[in-house]
Amino acid sequence: MATRLYALSPAGGFGVQATTVTWAGLLNGDNGQAIDVSPFQDKSVQIAGVLGGGGVVEVEGSLLGSPASDGDWRTLNDPQGNILSITMLKLESVLEHVRWVRPRVSAGDGTTNLTVHIFLGSGARG
Repeated sequence: MATRLYALSPAGGFGVQATTVTWAGLLNGDNGQAIDVSPFQDKSVQIAGVLGGGGVVEVEGSLLGSPASDGDWRTLNDPQGNILSITMLKLESVLEHVRWVRPRVSAGDGTTNLTVHIFLGSGARG
């Protein structure tokens, strides 16, 4: 189990502040480094790569000030109330507005190797 660091790519345009956060090389048991997403209203997640046998990515969030404790994390939901425990390569919106977000690969096999992208937008135009 490793904590994979994220990379940021500014993605704003038309007066909108936005960025894409990417965690690459996520293997079974890995989690992504937590990122403070509190300035952003809108969040979408896309899973890419190889899920492998039984691969699952949890999109987790926390309101607490320290993201270091595993006990502080909760799996987030999409706008329809479905838990973001993702078992296929897809794109989803995130319902909750939390301070911290991270991906966690909770299942998979030796071929599991994923990249998780979270797009963050301010929703403000100006």
